[in-house]
Amino acid sequence: MMLVNTLSFKDHLDLTDRLEIASEYLRQGGFYGVVTDLAHAYNTNRQRVYDILGRVLEAFHPKPPGSAPNPGDAIEKRNAELEAENAGLRARVQELEAKQENSVEVTRHRVRDLSLTLSVLPVSYRDIRDVVGLAYGEKYAPSEATLCGMVQHYGVIAGLILLDGEVTSKFSSACIDEIFFHQTPILTVVDPDSMSVGACERSQDRTGESWHAVLSHFPNLDYIISDQAKGIARGIHLTAGAPGTMQHQKDLYHFLIEVSRTTRRLETCLGKLLKGEEQVWQDWIQGHVYVKTVEKIEATVVRQLEFMEQYYQALELLDFAFSPMTSDHEVNTRERGRQILLDVIQRLRSLPESSLLGIDDLVKTLEKRAPGCLVFLDQLQRELSVIPVELGEDSQFTAGEIRELAIQEVCLEHAMADDPSDEVFCTYRGLWGKVRSLKKLMPAFRQVVSVVRRILYHPKRASSLVECFNSILRPIQQVKKQVTQEFLWLKALHHNMKTFKQGKRKGKSPFQLLGVGFGNQDWIGLMEDYQLAA
Repeated sequence: MMLVNTLSFKDHLDLTDRLEIASEYLRQGGFYGVVTDLAHAYNTNRQRVYDILGRVLEAFHPKPPGSAPNPGDAIEKRNAELEAENAGLRARVQELEAKQENSVEVTRHRVRDLSLTLSVLPVSYRDIRDVVGLAYGEKYAPSEATLCGMVQHYGVIAGLILLDGEVTSKFSSACIDEIFFHQTPILTVVDPDSMSVGACERSQDRTGESWHAVLSHFPNLDYIISDQAKGIARGIHLTAGAPGTMQHQKDLYHFLIEVSRTTRRLETCLGKLLKGEEQVWQDWIQGHVYVKTVEKIEATVVRQLEFMEQYYQALELLDFAFSPMTSDHEVNTRERGRQILLDVIQRLRSLPESSLLGIDDLVKTLEKRAPGCLVFLDQLQRELSVIPVELGEDSQFTAGEIRELAIQEVCLEHAMADDPSDEVFCTYRGLWGKVRSLKKLMPAFRQVVSVVRRILYHPKRASSLVECFNSILRPIQQVKKQVTQEFLWLKALHHNMKTFKQGKRKGKSPFQLLGVGFGNQDWIGLMEDYQLAA
C-alpha cells in the first residue's frame, strides 16, 4: 500500500488544486504538520506543496509598476563597467612594467656571484640558499652541496692568485700570527702597509717548520713583526738562512701589556694602603687607635707614594726608548733605545723592596724581551735611507742632503707640537734658512717630507693588522664548525679585493695599495680571468 502511494504521487497539479492547497494552508494558519497533511491529501510531496505556497506568496506581492526599461541605459551601464575594467587593466600593466624595469634577469652568473659573496660572510649554507631563493626565486636556489662545490672550485683559483709571483714578490714586510679555528691553527701573513693578506693557511701545528713552509713563499720578505712565540722565531730563522738577512720585530703591544700588569698590581697595592689610611683616621677620630698607629700607617703610605713616583718616572723614560723621534729632534736609533732600557732597568732595580712588589719580574721581562722590540728603529733608518728624490741634472744638492733636511723638518714639527719652546723655534727657523736655498727643488723636498712623515708617524712595531684580519675570521667560527683551506683562500682574496670605505686607505683595496695589478678589480671576475689565462 505504501509503495502504491509513493508511485502515485502527482507530478503536476491543476490550478484548482493549487489554489485549494494555498487556501487550506492559510485557513489552518500554517501550523506544524499542515504541509505534510496537504501533501497526503493531494497525493503529492512536501517539496511540491512548498513550491505552490512560494508561487502564491509571490503572486500576492507583485512588483510595483514602473516605466519600461530603456535599452540605451543598459548599454551605457555596460560601457561604464568595461571602462572601469579597462582602467584596472591599464593600472596593472603599468605596475608590471615598473616591476620589469626594477627587476634583473636571473642568470647563472648572477646566482653564482650572490652565492659566492654570501659564502665568505659568517652565514651558513642553508641561510645562503634561503637568501638566493628569496632574491631570485626558489627554483634558482642552489643546494648546500652545490654551494660547497662552488667554494671548493673557486677557492683553489683564489689560492693560486695568492701564491702568484705578482702578489708574493710585493711582500717585503709582514705581520704574522696564528688564530685557532676549533683547535686548528690558521697561520696568517698580512702586509702592514696595505693590509693585504698574503697567506691564510690551515696547519697541523704552529712549529718552526710549519711557519717556514708558509714564509718561504715570499722571496723578498726581510722584515717581520710578530709576538715572541718560539715557533714563529724558529720559522723566521729557518727562512732567513744567513743571520741578519731577515729582521724580526717583536710585537710591542704584547710587551706593553706585560708592563701594564705590573703597574696595575702596584696601583692596587697603593689603593689598599690609601683606603687603610682613611679607615685609620676614622678610628683615630673615634678614639679607637693610638697616634703612633696613625703615624706608622702614614709613613707606609708616603713610602709607597714615593715608590710609585719613581716607578712612573722609569716608565716615562721607557716610553722614549720606543719613540721614533728623540727629544733632540733626531730619529731614534736602536743603540740609543738600548741605553734607555739599561737606564730604566737600573732605576727599577734601585727601588726599595722591589722584589716584594713584582718589580724583579718586570726587570727580567725588560732584559729578555724589550731588546727585541727595538728592531723597528733599524727598519726606520733603512726606509728613510731609500726614499726616492727627484733631482735635476744641475742640482747642487744630493738626494741624501734633501732626505736629511726632510727628516729634520718632520722631527722639529713634532718637537714644536710637543714643546713649543724658544730654542726649538730658533732651530726650526734656522732649518728653513737652509730649505729656502733649495728653490726649484722645493716640490721634491715637500714630497720627501710627506714620505718621511708617514714613516715616522706610522712605525711598523706592532702586529695589530694581523689581529684585525683574525677578528674578521672569528665571527665565522660561530657559524661554521670547520673551514676548508679553499674557503680560507677565498676569504683572503675577497678581503684583498674589497675597497676600504673609510680611513687613510679609503677608496682603494689592499691589492691596489700593495701594487698588485691583475687588471680586473672585481674579485669574482678576476678569478674567471685567471682561470681562463691558466
